[in-house]
Amino acid sequence: MLLGLGFELSNCSFIPGGKCFAREVADGFDLPTFAEAFTRCFNALNEADRHFQQCGIYVVRGEGPRFIGKTASSDGHTSPKVQHLKDSEDEVFRYILTWIDGGRSKGWTIHYRPQHPPLSPDLESAFTFLEGFSSFPQCLEFGFEQCYWRFLTFEERPETFERSNSGFAHKAFDAHASHFAPGLKKLLEAHAEIMPYGMNVLPSSKRVVQKTTIQEPRPPQVQKTRESAYKYDVALSFAGSERVLAEKLATILQKKEIKVFYDGFYAEHLCGKDLAVEFDRIYQIESRYCVMFISREYADRLWTIHERRSALARLLKERGKEYILPIKVEDINLDGLAPTIGYLALADYPIEAIAEILFQKLKAVS
Repeated sequence: MLLGLGFELSNCSFIPGGKCFAREVADGFDLPTFAEAFTRCFNALNEADRHFQQCGIYVVRGEGPRFIGKTASSDGHTSPKVQHLKDSEDEVFRYILTWIDGGRSKGWTIHYRPQHPPLSPDLESAFTFLEGFSSFPQCLEFGFEQCYWRFLTFEERPETFERSNSGFAHKAFDAHASHFAPGLKKLLEAHAEIMPYGMNVLPSSKRVVQKTTIQEPRPPQVQKTRESAYKYDVALSFAGSERVLAEKLATILQKKEIKVFYDGFYAEHLCGKDLAVEFDRIYQIESRYCVMFISREYADRLWTIHERRSALARLLKERGKEYILPIKVEDINLDGLAPTIGYLALADYPIEAIAEILFQKLKAVS
């Protein structure tokens, strides 16, 4: 820690044994209060270390404390075999664990996505300090949005009961929801304690780090809702005859920075996937709203029936809460969808006007 704060081990005539850590400071330096702040900083770093170790991130000895946890040479995302394993979250981040098998790079990628991106400058600085973390601009796991990630290399351990480090990887990931954000908080506290004395734990950032950068969980009445964790703001469900309309609507909403699931935008992600499973997750779990283009073809097609069943299952779980937003291409009733649900009709509104109405609705709940 002393080395990290700019002290040097040198010969010293003031200390028995002739060696000490020393650093030049300005005249009038407040040594008593610095000693107290130094102790608090040291204790906060130890607490950070305790939390990070649970997540498989360890201190490395060297020029000051460093936390490291990556040994991959690839980008941690693209590989002949990528498998989504599990996910979790806390008040600050969403976490996803994937298995990567690309021959020489085989192991687990832990993806980190802030609940309210982008990261603040102080948290950016903390991620820089935690060596072994990288950023990826278009992460498939988070709807082609940026993520931070680190890689745990697969290791064969024939002398052990588990035969590999698989158990360690899963245990480290499972600990993130309880330990990663608290570890960051303690790291930022350590930096805030020592910074008034012209020293830094973290690399310089664009603004002063405050002790409250990572806030305590909010009171129950204002806690985040499940909606804030949705992967998509809206998922479009349509038959082939309405693809042109769906693509136009998706393009308009995307330009307004609405997260839209339109299958044409995710061709690479869907390639090779079990679409029945993938679409069920999208239309039942991962979307805030589902927009249905209702037509005779939509009522009869196999895939649209599957999508509709998933969306209706979600509607049932929500106990009537708004979820399905119908757009009537043709004036027909759809099995399972109550005729009392409000809809927009193409006979009354052009697709551009419908896009603006949907945008205002999504904006109101964001």
